[in-house]
Amino acid sequence: MFNQPTNTASFFSILIAALIFSLSLAGVATAQGNTSLGIGALQNNTTGSYNTATGFSALLSNTTGIKTTTLSR
Repeated sequence: MFNQPTNTASFFSILIAALIFSLSLAGVATAQGNTSLGIGALQNNTTGSYNTATGFSALLSNTTGIKTTTLSR
């Protein structure tokens, strides 16, 4: 009874997919330039940028620190 043209349905499908993709990248762009090596290193970092964590659980509690360097054994 209410048939929409295929082009309209395709347009809305692509629009929804693009919205979901852009929202998934929103959190990625906030924490940039971080380097971690070790189990649990920088695990809780959310918005901190340009941090370097080396070793087991290095900077584990860091969430927003900027330009922090830690070496853990």
